[in-house]
Amino acid sequence: GIHRIVGGEDAGALEFPWQVSLRRQVPFVNIDLGHICGGSIVNEQFVVTAAHCVDESFALSYAVVVGDQNVNKKDSTEDRIGVSYVSVHLSSRVTFYFPSILLFPEAPLTVLLYGLPNRLCGQESWFDSTPRVLDYISNWVRTQEGSQMPDQLQKVDLPVVPYNVCKEYYEAVNVVHEDTMICAGPEEGGKSVCQ
Repeated sequence: GIHRIVGGEDAGALEFPWQVSLRRQVPFVNIDLGHICGGSIVNEQFVVTAAHCVDESFALSYAVVVGDQNVNKKDSTEDRIGVSYVSVHLSSRVTFYFPSILLFPEAPLTVLLYGLPNRLCGQESWFDSTPRVLDYISNWVRTQEGSQMPDQLQKVDLPVVPYNVCKEYYEAVNVVHEDTMICAGPEEGGKSVCQ
């Protein structure tokens, strides 16, 4: 998962309607134990997040909050929905390259009231030779080494690096997989998402 957004800034209210805050909760009584990770709505039925954020044995211990801006106060736009089922993406079990997990909320998500689902989902090909900007990356993460975790959702815009360029950069370690990865970030640095 993303631990830092370098060169980012505060996101506007509902600027990223697909962004959710994944929360720990006490099952059956819905007592919020706090934000643990960000996630992205794929459609009304499920959310994707990093596999290290969730223990699939305890689905009822999680909730997703849609429309959240500040993780430490209740926003007027937020909607909290419990998670009924957790499924680890198959490749997460065999490789670290695509460590994701699907969360199945107890009720359909109301994200369509706020905007469109994440534009990354269903994208056919990011790796052509056309330079482009990867809109924004968003999450509740540190903005620099040693800083405190912000309450406010953060964002940074990043250019997509063409697949052939990315593969050349990382050829020695052979970690670039066209079907499951997107390379992004300016060559000169200054903006990044880091783990």
